[in-house]
Amino acid sequence: MRLLLIKQDEISKMEEELDRIDAEEQRELFLSCVRRDGNVERENILHSLKAALSEYDSMMKEYQHALHLPAADRRDVVSMKNWIEGTGCIQRKESRYLDLEDDLLNLTGTVDSAITRIETVIEDCAVWIAHHICKRIVVLPDAMKPGRQSLTQDEHIFVLGPRLQTFSRALTAWLATVILLMPIVVLFCVSSPVVRLITIIFAAGFFLSALSMLTHARTVEIFTAGASYAAVLVVFTSASNAFRPERY
Repeated sequence: MRLLLIKQDEISKMEEELDRIDAEEQRELFLSCVRRDGNVERENILHSLKAALSEYDSMMKEYQHALHLPAADRRDVVSMKNWIEGTGCIQRKESRYLDLEDDLLNLTGTVDSAITRIETVIEDCAVWIAHHICKRIVVLPDAMKPGRQSLTQDEHIFVLGPRLQTFSRALTAWLATVILLMPIVVLFCVSSPVVRLITIIFAAGFFLSALSMLTHARTVEIFTAGASYAAVLVVFTSASNAFRPERY
């Protein structure tokens, strides 16, 4: 940020110098016709200003790109610190950047927060099962034991591999199915208008809360999705009476 401000101040000084040269120009023809401009000082300032503006624009684009990168996940930072402390392969002075968590970014770009949170829960469960259950089962085959031969030989490092993301996506799909369809089941089972209205209100609120917490949706997208979901529930409520058997 400081380099960007310094470059901006440099451009400002060049513009002031260019204004001074234009104000002191004795020949108006040089100001009205670029091809006939014989002022060497102005030409040098314009070339320098062009180079400075090009560098400034490049720095602005890089800075804008950095601002759009998500912050580094604290879980990843802690894992990196534990690995460095456990292996001692990096000097402490060279790893102090991990203490500046506000300056750390995720270079992979925008991540799916819902998938990431579910992966975190699955990782914790897998580590707990591996250390508290699988190790105590003597008759467990070697193929089913929590080995890490395919990924790492270090027994203190636990890596689940690429199947974790696949399982997390499948679990996320089932959770989304339950969130979306459970209110419909409740609306079909109850007949009281008051209970149905309360169900629609809570279902829409829970849906919007999950959408805002687990995704990076914008406000207008959240309102649009909430209105569409509430409309579907209202239409189903009005049409569900046709599926009910008539009582005599």
